[in-house]
Amino acid sequence: MIDDMMSTGETMIKAADLLLENGATGVFAFATHAILSGIASQKLQESKIEKVFVTDTVEIPDENLFPKLEIVSISKIAADAILE
Repeated sequence: MIDDMMSTGETMIKAADLLLENGATGVFAFATHAILSGIASQKLQESKIEKVFVTDTVEIPDENLFPKLEIVSISKIAADAILE
């Protein structure tokens, strides 16, 4: 699943549950901006989502990091865009 911004994680979690109930064998979540407000990190970690990928466009405080989270750098994409 792909979304532009992940704040509470509720949309991703509900969508993942629905996909799994309807035959999906695994769910990965991708978001450009990880706001991760409140207990979003805990909810996402406890969800059925296998892995959560986000970009580094928003600084994620250490207390919002969790094992399923993988942060992908956009520095090369940004540098290439500036050079063009």
